[in-house]
Amino acid sequence: MTETGGVSERNGFFHSVRGKLSVLVVGIILISTLLLTSILYIYVRTSIRDEIHIELAMQGESLREIVRTFISHQRERVDLILSNRQLPIVLEAANEGVLITGTGLGEVTNVVDHLVESTPELGRIQVVDLDGDIVIETGSLEGSTDNIADSFLFQQGLEDLYLEYGLKTEASSQSRLSAPILNVMSETVGVVVIDIETDTLEESIAALRRPHQTSSIRIATTNALGEGEYLFATNNGKSQIALDFANDIPIARALAGETGFIDTWQDSSGQYVLSAYMPIGYRDWALATQVDKADAYAPISRTFFFVVLAGIGFVTLAVILATYGVNRLLRPFNRLAEATGELARGNYSVRVSEDSADEVGILAHSFNHMATQIEENTRTLEEKVHSRTTQLEESRDRLSVLVRTLEGQADLMQRDLRRAETIQKSLLPHEVPELEGFSIAGTYIPSRNVGGDLFNVIPIDDERIAFFVADAAGHGAAAALLSVLFKLRVEMSSDTQELLKPRELLHKVNESIVKDVSAPGVFVTTCMCVLNVRTHELVVVCAGHPPLLIVQPDGQFRQVEHTGPALGLRRDAQFSEIHTSLPEGSSMLLYTDGIFDVGTAEAPTVTQLAEIVAEDTTNKKKIKKLLKRSQGDANQKDRDDITFLLVQAKQEDNYLPTDLGFSKLKISSDDSEEQARYQIKYYEAADETILYLAHRITWQYGQVFFDAATSVIEERRALIVELSECIYMDSAMLGTLHEVVEKAQRIGVPISIQNVADDIERSFVELGLNSVLDVIALQPQDVPPATEAILIESPHDIHQELRVLKAHEELASLNEQNKEEFSYVVEEMQEDHRQSHNF
Repeated sequence: MTETGGVSERNGFFHSVRGKLSVLVVGIILISTLLLTSILYIYVRTSIRDEIHIELAMQGESLREIVRTFISHQRERVDLILSNRQLPIVLEAANEGVLITGTGLGEVTNVVDHLVESTPELGRIQVVDLDGDIVIETGSLEGSTDNIADSFLFQQGLEDLYLEYGLKTEASSQSRLSAPILNVMSETVGVVVIDIETDTLEESIAALRRPHQTSSIRIATTNALGEGEYLFATNNGKSQIALDFANDIPIARALAGETGFIDTWQDSSGQYVLSAYMPIGYRDWALATQVDKADAYAPISRTFFFVVLAGIGFVTLAVILATYGVNRLLRPFNRLAEATGELARGNYSVRVSEDSADEVGILAHSFNHMATQIEENTRTLEEKVHSRTTQLEESRDRLSVLVRTLEGQADLMQRDLRRAETIQKSLLPHEVPELEGFSIAGTYIPSRNVGGDLFNVIPIDDERIAFFVADAAGHGAAAALLSVLFKLRVEMSSDTQELLKPRELLHKVNESIVKDVSAPGVFVTTCMCVLNVRTHELVVVCAGHPPLLIVQPDGQFRQVEHTGPALGLRRDAQFSEIHTSLPEGSSMLLYTDGIFDVGTAEAPTVTQLAEIVAEDTTNKKKIKKLLKRSQGDANQKDRDDITFLLVQAKQEDNYLPTDLGFSKLKISSDDSEEQARYQIKYYEAADETILYLAHRITWQYGQVFFDAATSVIEERRALIVELSECIYMDSAMLGTLHEVVEKAQRIGVPISIQNVADDIERSFVELGLNSVLDVIALQPQDVPPATEAILIESPHDIHQELRVLKAHEELASLNEQNKEEFSYVVEEMQEDHRQSHNF
């Protein structure tokens, strides 16, 4: 099978252009045929419906004319009787109670009898006075004793001509007619009542032309009780009165005086019919004509059948012609598709015929030109690939040498870091004096080989001993150097008397750090305590550090909050002392904020820390349990340092391990997970820039945030720092944020921080970052959602190292003392940087 053997060979007919085009043409034909058939059907149906309306209306008009003619004829007969002048005279005498005899009565009787004899359809005739007594009756010369005053026929006859149409009997259809008898003064003096045979009327109605076999007629009126009743009904020529009058909608409307049509109505036999209705014009008589819907629309079914047959034939022929035409039209395209398949398989010599001058010929010419160019370019590309392959092989060999060099540099850096770790651990206390009634336990775990946390235990005299825990801003080598600098400043500034006054000592150390290391974002937090082991008195100074935790033997605990800002932030910082006690059996726990940096895990609470400290177990188990509870997400590569210092007012073995840490835990190297959790985004509005800090923001993102914020500030654009999705910020980032705020305030650029979490704001307060607290927005501004902002990619590690190197150079250039302390570190880092970039 060829690559193009057509599209239909690979994907089927309906997936090919030919199949799709054929389906399109056939679909258009089908839709057009259905549309035309529907229009024709609707037109024929509407025409037939209108024709039926006309037929039913004409049939109703004819019926109404027959009934009116019949009634008019009966009125003439009544007028003939009433033309006798003696009749009113006789009735006036009867009304006055005078016995009627003589020639006048006989004359009237003879006229009435003669009329009955001469008119076969007339039956008995009665002349009735105003009291309802029968004065004259055909076939009798003496008045009848019957009284019909209560009959509806008599009462209606007093007013006008009234026809009481009777039901059909076995012999004939009998109806009765009544009319008023007037004297010369046009006063009613009596009523004439006549029996009439209506066979002639019914025959005329039955003989009325019916255009359909199911045509039928109904005549109805209102009886003496005010109820509707049928007078006449036909169905296929047979009289049928037993109909459902209550549900006869056409008759009901006609009796109401309406004229119209009902296109769909179900009669008493359950048939759907079309009906016309109208009043007759005599009293309240009404009529309705109807025909079965199926009978009326029978021509439509026949017409539709023939239309469908014609449509099927037309569609079949159109499909055949359309398919043939599409195949013939697409034949040149099929040849072009086959040639394209050959070209795709590497046959660059394939060409197609250019035997037409239309668009297909132009396309074939373009294809041939393209094939020629591809053939030439392929030869050129093969030559270049061969040449580049040779060059790549040579570059690969050089790269192998460079990789080995880099591996050596990496090993050297790891050895240096391990040496730095050993040096830093040497600064920690390995032994503490044995104190009667007291025990000391502590540990320090850096996030990398080295870190910025520090703790120490310093005996003052036989009764007093000093403790402190410190946390330098940042991570790694820079934070380690800053913590060492703090330790040196404490040792250089303190003697026995100064340790007894920790508030004055920290004030002196703060002035020294501000003077010698005056750089934004450089600060140290510390908690320093002086304990009298005889009286159990305790003096606490807390400079921007997490609160000291004092736990009673029963598990009750209290916290000693910070008494001043972090060291190194401002020269005029003030510190105060808190005097308390550490009763026998109680414990105090000093720690750094790294215990709360647990990533996606649940951070430990102060209550949980107090429960562990209050347990009746050894110092070793307590330290390990505290460490395990603060371990959190061990897969964090940028987690903060952790330090614990536990002092208990009870006898126990001291415990100061140096081999504990997270290095034994498995650390994930999946940077995509890190990127998903930590992110900084920006959004450029018309007059301001918004920086979004989300999730955990640690020292690894300090350079990203600093560069982004600095560029906005230098452009003198207003800056908004949005923290609604930020759940944690380590000390290094807190320092960087402080540095950014002060830079903006120096330049005079508007800056605000909004939607700050309580824990983060509490860190601002503990560190004494007043400049940051001053720009927290009380009413946050509405900003676009973070989904509309642009993600700022995290820089490569080398940028972080360069920033650390720059920080060291700044520290070394501040004064001669720093130059002596940090110059060797700067020289080693500069040499490592040169070697890593001079392969």
